[in-house]
Amino acid sequence: MGATVKASAGDRARIEASRADLLSLLRADPVELAKAGDLLDAASREDRVALARSIPGDLQARLFEAARAAAPLTIDDLVPSHVLPWATVRHFGRNSLPLFTLFEKRFCRPGNGREMRRVYGYNHQPMMWLTGPGCMVAYEGERGELLIDYRELPERVPEGWPSPRPNDSGMSRFVYKNMVDHLRRVSRHVTIGRAFRNDRPEDNYFVLCRAD
Repeated sequence: MGATVKASAGDRARIEASRADLLSLLRADPVELAKAGDLLDAASREDRVALARSIPGDLQARLFEAARAAAPLTIDDLVPSHVLPWATVRHFGRNSLPLFTLFEKRFCRPGNGREMRRVYGYNHQPMMWLTGPGCMVAYEGERGELLIDYRELPERVPEGWPSPRPNDSGMSRFVYKNMVDHLRRVSRHVTIGRAFRNDRPEDNYFVLCRAD
């Protein structure tokens, strides 16, 4: 996102007002998914990331269920079609866990990605030294979802990425073994996911915001 710039009082007030509006839409019964998506689409890149990362875990669960009816996701939502092969696209995230809630998923399109409809990725987060990078392969699933599959590793990665290592050994197995994230659309840039392990859903959600 570049250098950090201190927000003015006006910027903070604007973001806080948008955050209150967004959380109100997510607390509505039923969830106002379309309006929430419009609010996120209308925000600037920096505000959109801040808004997505402001969604707490309990509302992430509601949002995931509401997004069942959203428009389908494609691989181009993770890595837009104009992005060159091996160029990194960053998705800023927040999960529903009690600790280490902020992270990134970084994706790239391999050289044959347009034909294969697959992208490679890893988790960029402070505990990566312990848990491993959680490298994965993402592809289009059923019902308009994207699947982020930790059971499969990239064949190669761009310069500067951590080297892929098995997700079923060491400390990685406690985090990523047999895991597949299911991802659904919220807006043009924002997605909501839930972790599945051995094809069973876990009480672990996360929201992502693509930073173009």
